[in-house]
Amino acid sequence: MTPLLKDLHEPYRLTALIESINHLRHEISSFEYVISAYLDDTKLISTDTSCLGRKLSIASSFYRFNNVQVNDDKTRLITNVNLHGRNSIPILINGKRHELLVTSRSESVRFLGIWININGNRKYTVEKMFSKVD
Repeated sequence: MTPLLKDLHEPYRLTALIESINHLRHEISSFEYVISAYLDDTKLISTDTSCLGRKLSIASSFYRFNNVQVNDDKTRLITNVNLHGRNSIPILINGKRHELLVTSRSESVRFLGIWININGNRKYTVEKMFSKVD
Protein backbone atom coordinates (compact mmCIF):
# COMPACT_ATOMS: atom_id res chain seq x y z
CA MET A 1 0.00 0.00 0.00
CA THR A 2 1.38 3.41 -0.94
CA PRO A 3 1.86 5.99 1.87
CA LEU A 4 -1.00 8.09 0.46
CA LEU A 5 -3.43 5.15 0.45
CA LYS A 6 -2.23 4.16 3.92
CA ASP A 7 -3.01 7.70 5.13
CA LEU A 8 -6.48 7.49 3.57
CA HIS A 9 -7.27 4.34 5.57
CA GLU A 10 -5.99 5.57 8.93
CA PRO A 11 -8.75 7.18 11.00
CA TYR A 12 -8.85 10.88 11.75
CA ARG A 13 -9.41 11.80 15.39
CA LEU A 14 -11.48 14.92 15.95
CA THR A 15 -11.22 16.29 19.47
CA ALA A 16 -12.94 19.26 21.06
CA LEU A 17 -12.84 20.81 24.50
CA ILE A 18 -16.40 21.41 25.65
CA GLU A 19 -17.00 23.96 28.40
CA SER A 20 -20.14 23.95 30.52
CA ILE A 21 -22.48 26.93 30.54
CA ASN A 22 -21.32 28.07 33.99
CA HIS A 23 -17.64 27.53 33.01
CA LEU A 24 -17.08 25.21 35.97
CA ARG A 25 -16.63 21.97 34.10
CA HIS A 26 -14.66 21.00 31.00
CA GLU A 27 -15.04 17.85 28.99
CA ILE A 28 -13.01 16.49 26.11
CA SER A 29 -15.02 14.83 23.41
CA SER A 30 -13.54 13.01 20.43
CA PHE A 31 -14.39 10.56 17.68
CA GLU A 32 -12.62 8.85 14.80
CA TYR A 33 -13.55 8.37 11.18
CA VAL A 34 -11.80 7.48 7.96
CA ILE A 35 -13.68 9.10 5.09
CA SER A 36 -17.38 9.54 4.87
CA ALA A 37 -19.12 10.70 1.75
CA TYR A 38 -22.59 10.64 0.38
CA LEU A 39 -23.13 12.17 -3.00
CA ASP A 40 -26.65 12.02 -4.25
CA ASP A 41 -26.16 14.46 -7.09
CA THR A 42 -23.32 16.52 -8.43
CA LYS A 43 -24.21 19.50 -10.59
CA LEU A 44 -21.66 21.14 -12.88
CA ILE A 45 -22.62 24.27 -14.77
CA SER A 46 -20.58 25.23 -17.81
CA THR A 47 -20.72 27.39 -20.92
CA ASP A 48 -19.21 24.85 -23.34
CA THR A 49 -18.25 21.18 -23.59
CA SER A 50 -14.49 21.72 -23.28
CA CYS A 51 -14.96 23.60 -19.99
CA LEU A 52 -17.40 20.91 -18.83
CA GLY A 53 -14.83 18.25 -19.72
CA ARG A 54 -12.21 19.99 -17.56
CA LYS A 55 -14.66 20.21 -14.63
CA LEU A 56 -15.58 16.54 -15.03
CA SER A 57 -11.88 15.64 -15.08
CA ILE A 58 -11.32 17.51 -11.81
CA ALA A 59 -14.40 15.90 -10.24
CA SER A 60 -13.26 12.48 -11.45
CA SER A 61 -9.81 12.98 -9.88
CA PHE A 62 -11.44 14.07 -6.59
CA TYR A 63 -13.72 11.02 -6.55
CA ARG A 64 -10.85 8.67 -7.37
CA PHE A 65 -8.66 10.24 -4.63
CA ASN A 66 -11.43 9.80 -2.06
CA ASN A 67 -12.37 6.32 -3.29
CA VAL A 68 -15.90 7.43 -4.22
CA GLN A 69 -17.65 5.32 -6.84
CA VAL A 70 -19.64 7.20 -9.45
CA ASN A 71 -22.37 5.62 -11.53
CA ASP A 72 -21.45 6.99 -14.96
CA ASP A 73 -24.63 5.47 -16.42
CA LYS A 74 -26.64 8.09 -14.52
CA THR A 75 -24.63 11.03 -15.87
CA ARG A 76 -26.77 13.33 -18.02
CA LEU A 77 -26.31 16.63 -19.81
CA ILE A 78 -29.08 19.22 -19.61
CA THR A 79 -28.76 21.83 -22.32
CA ASN A 80 -30.87 24.40 -24.13
CA VAL A 81 -28.65 24.14 -27.22
CA ASN A 82 -30.34 22.45 -30.19
CA LEU A 83 -28.39 19.24 -30.83
CA HIS A 84 -30.50 18.36 -33.90
CA GLY A 85 -31.87 15.10 -32.49
CA ARG A 86 -28.60 13.71 -31.12
CA ASN A 87 -29.02 11.91 -27.80
CA SER A 88 -25.33 12.06 -26.82
CA ILE A 89 -22.29 14.25 -27.32
CA PRO A 90 -18.58 13.39 -27.22
CA ILE A 91 -16.64 14.88 -24.33
CA LEU A 92 -13.04 14.49 -23.10
CA ILE A 93 -12.64 13.49 -19.44
CA ASN A 94 -9.05 13.00 -18.27
CA GLY A 95 -7.98 12.93 -21.93
CA LYS A 96 -10.31 10.03 -22.73
CA ARG A 97 -13.33 10.34 -25.04
CA HIS A 98 -16.74 9.61 -23.50
CA GLU A 99 -20.27 9.81 -24.90
CA LEU A 100 -22.36 11.94 -22.55
CA LEU A 101 -26.10 11.25 -22.74
CA VAL A 102 -28.26 14.32 -23.32
CA THR A 103 -31.57 14.79 -21.54
CA SER A 104 -34.48 15.25 -23.94
CA ARG A 105 -35.71 18.84 -24.10
CA SER A 106 -39.22 17.59 -23.22
CA GLU A 107 -38.07 15.57 -20.17
CA SER A 108 -38.54 17.07 -16.70
CA VAL A 109 -35.47 16.72 -14.47
CA ARG A 110 -34.71 17.67 -10.91
CA PHE A 111 -32.04 20.36 -10.72
CA LEU A 112 -30.95 22.01 -7.46
CA GLY A 113 -34.10 20.78 -5.74
CA ILE A 114 -36.63 21.91 -8.34
CA TRP A 115 -38.13 20.22 -11.37
CA ILE A 116 -37.32 21.93 -14.66
CA ASN A 117 -38.06 21.32 -18.29
CA ILE A 118 -35.92 22.95 -20.98
CA ASN A 119 -39.02 23.57 -23.11
CA GLY A 120 -40.64 25.39 -20.18
CA ASN A 121 -43.46 22.84 -19.84
CA ARG A 122 -44.78 22.90 -16.26
CA LYS A 123 -47.15 19.93 -16.58
CA TYR A 124 -44.88 17.48 -14.71
CA THR A 125 -44.26 19.98 -11.89
CA VAL A 126 -47.98 20.66 -11.46
CA GLU A 127 -48.77 16.91 -11.46
CA LYS A 128 -46.03 16.36 -8.88
CA MET A 129 -47.47 19.12 -6.63
CA PHE A 130 -50.98 17.64 -6.83
CA SER A 131 -49.68 14.16 -6.02
CA LYS A 132 -48.02 15.54 -2.85
CA VAL A 133 -51.23 17.30 -1.79
CA ASP A 134 -53.45 14.21 -2.21
